[in-house]
Amino acid sequence: MPNTLPSINSIKIKNSSPLIICDADEVIFKFMDSFEIYLKTLSLHFNWKSYALSKNIIKKDGTSVKNNEIKNLISSFFKDYTLQMKPVKGAVEGLNRLSSIYDIIILSNIPHEYYKTRIDALKNIDINFTFISNKGEKGKAVKELTKNIKKKCWFIDDSPSQILSVNKEAPKVKTLHFLPNKKLLSLIKKHKYTFSTIENWKKLEQMIVSETDV
Repeated sequence: MPNTLPSINSIKIKNSSPLIICDADEVIFKFMDSFEIYLKTLSLHFNWKSYALSKNIIKKDGTSVKNNEIKNLISSFFKDYTLQMKPVKGAVEGLNRLSSIYDIIILSNIPHEYYKTRIDALKNIDINFTFISNKGEKGKAVKELTKNIKKKCWFIDDSPSQILSVNKEAPKVKTLHFLPNKKLLSLIKKHKYTFSTIENWKKLEQMIVSETDV
């Protein structure tokens, strides 16, 4: 079973409604903007060499933060900055408009201990949908969430690896790679993926509405 909080089995879903499963960081919240500010408070910086945290968080002496230290760094970031992250332009308005037709679940890889804090952060920007924190790949979680859905299901995420995970585990789900952050997008474009990227919420919303039979 997927590692989620709460358990997927406890989630109530309207099986007769189309479903959107949406990531949070870089899709709803501007993760990297806040993360760079946080790193500066620790005399660290992000060097934008690749689409990964590993080897990209740099100390004053020019060496990178070790992988075994990154987990604690991320946990501390979410502890201090979850409530401070600003929303991505158009995300709040787009999701609330879509919610008139679609059942919406927010599925985010935030440490479980900050589950309630993220719910508060979502409520603070007027997003009041079911929230699930997830650990690891999201494919199995999406598979479980959508197994009884009769209508179209969408999955939105900024991470190519999560798009590929859902494509593998839940092929009936329509995946959309969404990334408005220009710096991250430039790193993504260095790789050749079979899917294209949507860069703003207006286009994302239009695509979902145009391709869904309600």
